[in-house]
Amino acid sequence: MWCPKCHTVNQAASTHCQSCAHDLRQVVSTEYQQTDLPSEEPNQFIAANYNYAGFWIRVFAALLDGIIIFFAYIGISIVFSFLAFSNDSQIGAIFSFFNLLGILMPWLYAALMESSDYRATFGKLALGIFVTDIDGNKISFWRATARHFGKIISSALLCIGFLMVAFTSKKQGLHDMIADCYVLRKP
Repeated sequence: MWCPKCHTVNQAASTHCQSCAHDLRQVVSTEYQQTDLPSEEPNQFIAANYNYAGFWIRVFAALLDGIIIFFAYIGISIVFSFLAFSNDSQIGAIFSFFNLLGILMPWLYAALMESSDYRATFGKLALGIFVTDIDGNKISFWRATARHFGKIISSALLCIGFLMVAFTSKKQGLHDMIADCYVLRKP
């Protein structure tokens, strides 16, 4: 049974969602009739009820996320810059910390947000798109990590991995294919 709150596929006899504990006995609204529940092929349900998020909406979501990460990085950098000026012997350690922070922040932001109940970063949430696995379920932290670091491969190939979103039938980039994910638009 498909949960209307968090979009998780549950067993047909479930009374509560395994992910968000939503009461599935109340799933009788006109929006989610029995004919709307996933068949043996969940991808058919996804295709019938959701649109795949296209190239430009994903670009704008990435820009919003970049702005969020930039300002968070600047804020943390300002705090730790005071440490560098107060103790000259730690300048090398502070700059190493900044380099590590530049790798950790985007990774943890994307992986933690996309594997959460939100299924999306703040940029994606603002534009009404979310990430699922190929069965329509919430992705794990490790799958979100694979998707994030798959973006390195997508960009290393002259960004062709990102441009694939505009030309594939299910709007998947190379990093989505690596992690077996879809990015969908909320209805």
